[in-house]
Amino acid sequence: MRPSNAVAVASSAAGAVAGAVSGAAQAAKEGASLLQSPTNLEDVEAAIRSPTDAPDAWNRPETAGALSFHGVGNTEDRSPVKIATYQYKNAPGRTGLMQAAFIPPGKPLTKQRLLDLLTKEWRLGRPNLLVNLDAGAAHPIKLTTKRLLALRQFDKWCENARIQKVLSRRREADPGLPSKGEAAAATNTPATSTAKNDDMPSSSAAPCHAILPGMVMPPRFGDPPPASSYSFGPPPLALDADEVSILDRMMFEKLLCVYVAVLDAAEKTNNFVVVDRASPGGSSPTAELLLEMALQQTDAKPVILVIDTMTRLRSFKGKESERQLQYLGEVEGTGRIMGTDMPTEVVDVVPLYMPFDFENDNSFRGKKLAEMPLPGEPIKDHLISHGVDIALHDGKMVKMNPKRLWSYHYSQFLFSSGTHYLILEEEGNVDLDVLGATGGIFAHGGTVAYRRMRAWLQHGKPTVMLFNSGGATQAFASLHASVVKKHRTEVLKIMEDLQIVSDENWAKTFGLPEVMMMDELKKRAPVLMRKSIVSVDVLKDSAEDVMNVVTGCFAAAVGHLPELGLRTAEAYVVLQAWSQHMVMHSTAAKQRKIADILFWVQIFFLFLTILLSAIRTEMLVKSIYKGNVDKSANEVFRFVIILLPIILATVTAAMQRKRALEKWEVLNASAMRVVTEIYKFRARVLDYATKKGEDDDDEGETANAATSGNRERAVRMKFVGQVQKIFANVLDGDMNVDSLNFQRFVNSASTEENARPVDEKVLLKHVVKHILGVDMPDRQRSGKSLVADGNANDLSAVTVPAPSNDADNTIDIFRDIEEDDFVSPISIETYMEKRMKPLMIQFCAKAPWLSRRCAFMDHLSMLVNAVAVALAIPGSLDHWVTMAMSVRALIMNVVEFQNYQVRLRALNGCLRDLQNLQTWWDSLSIVDRRTGAAKSNAVLVTEQAFLSARCAGSAQIATAYTAMEDTHENEENDKGNRSKTD
Repeated sequence: MRPSNAVAVASSAAGAVAGAVSGAAQAAKEGASLLQSPTNLEDVEAAIRSPTDAPDAWNRPETAGALSFHGVGNTEDRSPVKIATYQYKNAPGRTGLMQAAFIPPGKPLTKQRLLDLLTKEWRLGRPNLLVNLDAGAAHPIKLTTKRLLALRQFDKWCENARIQKVLSRRREADPGLPSKGEAAAATNTPATSTAKNDDMPSSSAAPCHAILPGMVMPPRFGDPPPASSYSFGPPPLALDADEVSILDRMMFEKLLCVYVAVLDAAEKTNNFVVVDRASPGGSSPTAELLLEMALQQTDAKPVILVIDTMTRLRSFKGKESERQLQYLGEVEGTGRIMGTDMPTEVVDVVPLYMPFDFENDNSFRGKKLAEMPLPGEPIKDHLISHGVDIALHDGKMVKMNPKRLWSYHYSQFLFSSGTHYLILEEEGNVDLDVLGATGGIFAHGGTVAYRRMRAWLQHGKPTVMLFNSGGATQAFASLHASVVKKHRTEVLKIMEDLQIVSDENWAKTFGLPEVMMMDELKKRAPVLMRKSIVSVDVLKDSAEDVMNVVTGCFAAAVGHLPELGLRTAEAYVVLQAWSQHMVMHSTAAKQRKIADILFWVQIFFLFLTILLSAIRTEMLVKSIYKGNVDKSANEVFRFVIILLPIILATVTAAMQRKRALEKWEVLNASAMRVVTEIYKFRARVLDYATKKGEDDDDEGETANAATSGNRERAVRMKFVGQVQKIFANVLDGDMNVDSLNFQRFVNSASTEENARPVDEKVLLKHVVKHILGVDMPDRQRSGKSLVADGNANDLSAVTVPAPSNDADNTIDIFRDIEEDDFVSPISIETYMEKRMKPLMIQFCAKAPWLSRRCAFMDHLSMLVNAVAVALAIPGSLDHWVTMAMSVRALIMNVVEFQNYQVRLRALNGCLRDLQNLQTWWDSLSIVDRRTGAAKSNAVLVTEQAFLSARCAGSAQIATAYTAMEDTHENEENDKGNRSKTD
């Protein structure tokens, strides 16, 4: 900002402050005349640079007011939270409005205030996940190290770099493009089958490292270390500067592609990208610069939430920092108080930097970083004895790591590519847990990033590690692969697998403590360590593979480690729900059998009564015509016809007293509702979505769990409460004078400590036969087994795969359809394959059977009608006509009892919904399938179809649909809120 612009800004600031006291016009005039004086302006600038150098300037009311307006002076009177809007001008690639909230001191950003800010002021819905990016503080163009490039997996890259160097030098010597023969010569391979070079080995015969002059192949990871010593990584590799520069560029482009994929996935899955500079030591300049560069290469515009503090920005010195504070003051000055309907002025701001200003790691805007004073105080871990001499603003000289210099000049600015900003007055942590779980994507990283990554893993947060990006991430990713993927338990083997490719301070002590930590995490949460903490290979995995892993990891994320002492509670609560379902289903089957027996007995005696009445009438008519009446036969028929109605009355009274059909309806609907609750809970969608914050007005244990921040426990308690409510409704109804069928499920009443509520084989047989209705594939083919944390009688809550030869392939974890054990958490892909498709097959097979039954009963009814008409023609067979019509009435009674047509219509509706769901599902990309909305819709449609098909014709269908309809209404409301935001 030029001096004239500074005067104009200061003039408008002084006018605004004075106008709030004694009138806008007069104050603006006085403020302008005051600050246009060179003496006062110098005082203001001197106060900004050093408060101790100009004490008189701070004591002047007019100067202090101007500085407070710009966010650099006394801020005690700025109590309201201000909401401002600004946009960049003359900034290619940066479009759209930025929303900023200025939080004054003494106004803690509580959870409720944060929610109000996002939902009411910024019109944002809850995110599916918060994404944190961390890549340390090294420049993105200088991430490779000699030890990293010495790894065997970089052989091909080194070879390609050598080819690129040779071709580049030849192009410099000869501007003409290289021919095919020259390109082949660069790789030391023959151009044709007749052109051979016997003096140089082929590139296919030996790796690049082996053919470099003077190069000795280093020991590779996986081979035993030398007996004399154990090194933290392979020995350095002699590569020239040109080759290293090419490899650095290749690594930069790879990471840039990864970040572009992350941004695309974040936009589609409603994830917020968080840039947190408010926490001391919580910022990653490398990741932030990569993020800004990636935003210029994609059209995706996810929400990027930036958190920063005025205290941090004021800690920097220099003209750039002064300009930063001035433009923030201008933006804040146009803001409105949070909660008011005052119009907000959009401020046009010229960006103080562009990402390409930091493309070079040793210069900034044409000046060498080593010759520029450091704008801020250096971090202790960045001070090294063999570093370069750097001057501070107070004149002191320090020796710093040259790789970290650029990060100070970059961090002195407010992150300029965000969409929403939280500007706090003081340093502090903003509790974002109310918005949902947080996932992290880690690459490279030095000592400070190592501490952040270690703490992140210890909390069990969703993590994607970019393997082969070097730094601390390389060490943790190799450790994770050894312990979790390869299932190694011997410490020596694990230590041999470690790939420590840095010589920074953290690398000197990395080893046994981290091995013990990773092993303990695996024992405590094996599924979380396998699916929520994963790695991708930046060398061989494409952007599509990265997006698949990132979305799969975050979709399966819980957000934290399971609570201590949980053990089998997660599995047992599902098994207990299955047990209650099986009890109700068995009792329902018993009641249905009783109802069917009584009904068919009633139908039989009704038909017998009608038949005997017709026969007796026929005998009487013939006897009258003949004049010879058989009194004994007549008395027998008369006695039987009188007795049959008595029997019918007894059967009808038994039906009314037993109420077997009504009990079946209640038990069947309740049993099916438990099944839907189990699948919703296992899929963690709808009412059991762990990423949603719990409402503050929830009651009971759910509220207590939510208040403590353990959403998983809150969800589990909510599931328990729902199952208990369904089971209580059954026993509080007609079944309160009857008994449930517990005899077949002895485990549910067992007093043994480790007794399972349901045996696994019994559960499998029941679900396949009575729920899915189709045979499941052989479970032995999957190579998976239930493990029990060291106790054969202790069922684990997870299904863990058997060791695989391809232990490093993370992609297949999220591509393969796993076997369903009906207990563990289930991914949406497995749900669609093992739940939705079997139901659709079952309905497709059942619909023709119901159609044939309906057609048979219709044809039979038509036949009886035709017989009745034929019997009515002679005019003397009225009693047989009456019998025919009575039989037709019995047929209609059977049709009504069996509900063939109602069931068929419901089944066809279910098939329609499931077929449409399958068509819609096939049209979605991998990213779209793993969004919360897509998963909720798939589960909602499937479970509604299941309830509709199983409860069709039942009076309890409305009750069974209540919970699903309420959930559907909540989902529609959420969609409406998101559409308003869009």
